Amino acid sequence: MDDALPTIDLDTPIELDMTLPEIDLEPPHINLDGEGDDDEP
Repeated sequence: MDDALPTIDLDTPIELDMTLPEIDLEPPHINLDGEGDDDEP
């Protein structure tokens, strides 16, 4: 009988922002040469 608490419907899934931003598991390529082309060997 706590009216102060918001009523939560357990039947309806709570929309949580579970979408994580796209995180690159691969570390960024660091160019020690100072060149911008790291795709080419």
